[in-house]
Amino acid sequence: MIADGVRRYERCTPRPPDVCRTTIPPMTVTFPEHDMDVPPGWITVVHPEGSRYFVNLEKRTCTEINICHEEICKDVEGYMNYLLGELESAILTREELQLDMKQVDLVLEPKKNPENVVIFHYYFVNHRDRTLFWLDEFDPNPKGILSNCQGVKSLSHIQLAVQAQYWRHWDYFPTLCSVTQNLVNEVKDMLVHATCDHMTSRQSSAAYDLIQLRDYISVVDNINVYPLEDQSKQCHPAVVIGRIMYTFTRNRFMNFHGENCARLSFGQTVHNWVYTPSLLMEVLAPLLFLDPVTHITELHKIFADKIACTPRWDAYSLKLRGQLHDSNLMATVLLNANVGFLAINTVDRGGKSAIQMASYMSLVTSLGSIVLGLSLVSQDRTCGENTASEIASFLTTLHHDDHGLEKLAIIYSLPKALLMWGMVFFCAAFSIDWWSSGDTVSRVVVGTVTLGVFAMILNGMIRTREGRHPLHMLGLLLRLLRHLAAAWEKSIEFFRIKRTQKDDSEQDVGLAPMGASQSEAEISQDSSSIHFDVEPPEVPGTDDDETISILSHNPVIQTNRLHGLDDEGFEGQNSDIGLERHGGV
Repeated sequence: MIADGVRRYERCTPRPPDVCRTTIPPMTVTFPEHDMDVPPGWITVVHPEGSRYFVNLEKRTCTEINICHEEICKDVEGYMNYLLGELESAILTREELQLDMKQVDLVLEPKKNPENVVIFHYYFVNHRDRTLFWLDEFDPNPKGILSNCQGVKSLSHIQLAVQAQYWRHWDYFPTLCSVTQNLVNEVKDMLVHATCDHMTSRQSSAAYDLIQLRDYISVVDNINVYPLEDQSKQCHPAVVIGRIMYTFTRNRFMNFHGENCARLSFGQTVHNWVYTPSLLMEVLAPLLFLDPVTHITELHKIFADKIACTPRWDAYSLKLRGQLHDSNLMATVLLNANVGFLAINTVDRGGKSAIQMASYMSLVTSLGSIVLGLSLVSQDRTCGENTASEIASFLTTLHHDDHGLEKLAIIYSLPKALLMWGMVFFCAAFSIDWWSSGDTVSRVVVGTVTLGVFAMILNGMIRTREGRHPLHMLGLLLRLLRHLAAAWEKSIEFFRIKRTQKDDSEQDVGLAPMGASQSEAEISQDSSSIHFDVEPPEVPGTDDDETISILSHNPVIQTNRLHGLDDEGFEGQNSDIGLERHGGV
């Protein structure tokens, strides 16, 4: 058994609520510390947390089992005498041990096996060397002493795990632990060094964070050291020192201190584990605007080698909550913008237009971003701050041996990605609206600005992520995005040329005066090779130039069309090319 094997937090005897003593005898000046009949040679101690345990000062033995029952006391004392006798015999047999029995404690813990038979578990405490030891060979793997730490080979490395259990013993049974000024100074020096390490390195693997370290330093500064004779007052300082030293020693063990593979930064992997992105990640990363790449990089630093770093996880959760809050706010604004956009009369066409479909998709994605963001925020607020074991258990369930925490990274990326897609769909609806109802000038101006903004956004997203991600195919994806951007610009230019040609053909058909029949218009179009010497009919002037169908009577349109042709490669030709196409009108 190890110190963590003591079932202190599992041993709670329920008490019925109707059992209550409400009277106090008269002239009760002092109250007893307990109402139990403690056997001779034993004392009962109340831990600062509130639990009660029993100590035999002469034999330096501790146990949490209630020894006030005569049969239980006989069993405990029998095993105690047997184990101490075996230890004394081993000391006499093996001269290299050189143990002082006055610095050795014994802890007994009776437990039931699956056959419902009570078996006494134990461990010895060596205060001189700050370790635990056992009479027989001890396998640390099934006992949980190595926890999730893999690749342990040397006894010097296992010693750190055993020392961590020694300090856990200080936390559970502080009565026989002596607090000296040298020990207080040692703890203070460790806290100061860890504080300096965090201040000078953002990748520090030291325990705690800056705020916690400063608080612990102020706590240790206020520790009082009492004489060894007054052991009853040392419980509180011993518990404080035991908990701090346990965390530091455990951190040393998990980071392989003293080994040739020591973890010097919190995100470093000891086992040379390399993240391999799955096909799902390679497909979804561009669709989610590469946001999963950022999340998975941070998550793998927090959970390096399946070891959770609690301060880093708390900082990551705080940053994620802020991001979710901002995404929900922006998604709400976008939702209102879509509702207002759909209320416009020119947009509301019965739900069949491309504008409405794009706006509906924007509305749905923004609503999905809000719902998912609220769900994640609510779960985080409900669970509150988690311990290291709870964080490790949560991340282990989502961790894949090859792909790591991809699933969690994708989940955390969805609220922001849905918001981005909502913006894209809303921009598409807006672009279709102004493109379909605008003239050439507005299309050129707004289209140029739109392409420029799109190019700047795409370039910023690519440049800020180059060389900062583990995806081995992300370089190919980035080049693909560049080609897509170039193809988009060429397609816009192609559609603009086709639009210009379409306008020219419509103007060819529309040469006939207003009110002419369709046959007359066809005759006017078919006679493009015939030259007429007669003057064209005089068209009455109107306030609106758009009612004039003869091209020569609208110099504004003619100038714009010819300028568009010059842009398409017809520079140097006769400026009357438009008149020649229309039969020399």
